[in-house]
Amino acid sequence: MTWKTIYIVLILFFGQLIVNAQSIANATAQYNEFVQAISSSGESINAYNSLYLCFEQYWGVLNGNDATEINQARGGLKKIFPYINNGAYYYTKLNDRDKAEQFVEAYIDISLHEAMQGEFLSVGADYATFAWMAACKNYNSKNYTKAITYLQAYINSGEAEKRADAYNFMAKSYIHLNDMPHAQYILEQGLLLYPDDIRMLATIINILGEYKTNDIALQKYVSQAIRYKPDDEGLLNIQVQLYERTNNFEQAAMICNRLRQTKPQSLDVARHLAINYYNAGVVYAQKANNSDGKESGQYKQEASSYFSLAVQVLNDVLYSDPLAINYAYALANAYAYIGDKANLQTINGKIQALGYSPSSIGGDMQLMAYNSTPPRPNLTAPKPVPSNSFNQPLQPGNHPPITSTSNAPQKQIVSDVDIDIPVNKTNNTNTFAVIIANEKYKKVAEVPNAENDGIIFAEYCNKVLGIPNDNIRKHLNVTFGGMLDAIEDMKAIASAKHGNCNFILYYAGHGVPDEKTKTAYILPVDADGKQMRVCYSLASLYTELQAMEANCTTVFLDACFSGATRSESDMLMSARSVAIAVDDNEVEGNIVIFSAATNDQSALAYDEQKHGMFTYYLLKKLKESRGDINLQELSDYIKDNVTLQARLKNHKDQTPTVIPGVSMGEKWKHIKLK
Repeated sequence: MTWKTIYIVLILFFGQLIVNAQSIANATAQYNEFVQAISSSGESINAYNSLYLCFEQYWGVLNGNDATEINQARGGLKKIFPYINNGAYYYTKLNDRDKAEQFVEAYIDISLHEAMQGEFLSVGADYATFAWMAACKNYNSKNYTKAITYLQAYINSGEAEKRADAYNFMAKSYIHLNDMPHAQYILEQGLLLYPDDIRMLATIINILGEYKTNDIALQKYVSQAIRYKPDDEGLLNIQVQLYERTNNFEQAAMICNRLRQTKPQSLDVARHLAINYYNAGVVYAQKANNSDGKESGQYKQEASSYFSLAVQVLNDVLYSDPLAINYAYALANAYAYIGDKANLQTINGKIQALGYSPSSIGGDMQLMAYNSTPPRPNLTAPKPVPSNSFNQPLQPGNHPPITSTSNAPQKQIVSDVDIDIPVNKTNNTNTFAVIIANEKYKKVAEVPNAENDGIIFAEYCNKVLGIPNDNIRKHLNVTFGGMLDAIEDMKAIASAKHGNCNFILYYAGHGVPDEKTKTAYILPVDADGKQMRVCYSLASLYTELQAMEANCTTVFLDACFSGATRSESDMLMSARSVAIAVDDNEVEGNIVIFSAATNDQSALAYDEQKHGMFTYYLLKKLKESRGDINLQELSDYIKDNVTLQARLKNHKDQTPTVIPGVSMGEKWKHIKLK
């Protein structure tokens, strides 16, 4: 080592000693300032600013390398530890969440640091609450590594109230970090304590289902979940896929048959049912070929039964998807096995028309994969496809229309409630609809699919509920002034009708709470939720609606007022790391309010359907009933479906609510929208 190198090392070494000494000295000075301020004038911002600077100085030394300085820092941190707790409460009283969270994190960090483990710190009864606050703040700000640390601290505290949530969010944090093995481990530990927690079950099922690494474990948790949700479509579909992967086609067919009874128009369900009937037939046919005597005859009979069942469903699939050549081959093989030569000839003709070789079934039939397609041969002169040849059923009989008529990927997802909207001839001239859909916010996160919610709801008002287009007011991305105008327009209509009318008011977008008063506001697209003067108070809205004295005003709110967004992981404003429960006040007048969630929950999205979860099931029931449904039935349907699907699709709680005006009594239950 050269003298120059030794010189540099010495400079760095002594420089670090000086820095550490300065840090200890600075920490001591800041602590003395804190004590003096508290002694002279009590708690104050200046006092706690000095305390936090003291913490930062000690913390920097604690993470250094000098043993003597570290020991001094340990003693200093132990001394200020209870005052850090006091600082968190002080800023909480001032409603300064940012500062409160700084002290909360400092408090938990001191307790967790390896160097402090021998100090036997005495933590307060609020330790678990602080750990949870720190976890929420970091999870919402996407600092998942720190969130995991604080969630583990909460679990280690022994507090049980949110322990299941802690396991769930710790697993999700690992998922965000793309660490699936740790996510799975955490969920397994959580499920040992909470075997019926549907959120954890759904999350671990999604992990195992997506990566397909352990079907044994996946089957275990699917079976566990089905015990609690025996009729859930998502779970049943996963169970079907598991049975298919293990060649348990008869059990898969039984579940597919259940699903088809509830979703007779689903092409995907029909495809799986057809495949499983067909493959069950193949399995028995193979057993028959490998057996002798009486056993062979029994297997042949079973094979014929399953092929006959497959024929019925394969015809339905091909009626809706006539180019699905793999299903055409399966149908030909099934006809050949059961000896239906006429229909075998017909389907082989259609196969040739598509440019494929006709089926030539031999002694051994092969299992059919879900998306398998045989290679297209190079035929010199394929027969042209006869015009309209695939517009008719392949076999006589009634074939229900099935949605999604192609295997090709769609360029744009279209919800099943956005198409085939029923049209009623009802001329509902005394009903007026005001629709506000705010998606594109200027200062906060957008609301996914809110515009589509409003546009499609307007269509339902016209087509299903029979409201004339002139009676429908549709407002997209409305400012505060625009909201005032929309309500004034309603009041003018009610005045012109002398109250002899009905209103439907629909809103999709952000809601926001006032943290101080715990009251709820609708958020215009030009506001950020910090200045309540430019947000529309729900209490003011209900007062305006009551004053109109309409026969009935039905309000649909696909929004939440807890400070959350439709995204499962984000809060509306970064300062609000914990959802806020707003007050639920009674309403007066002839008003019925449908709200997407309770006062401390999120109104979630249903991404697969390009709608809010609440709006999707509102539209779905209107479609199924053609609008001929009373508000009680509509409420029950929305609540049951949203509560379940929010758990399964978004892994969160969302419970829609209905609040009728006090004067409505029980009569609201029998009111219809058309």
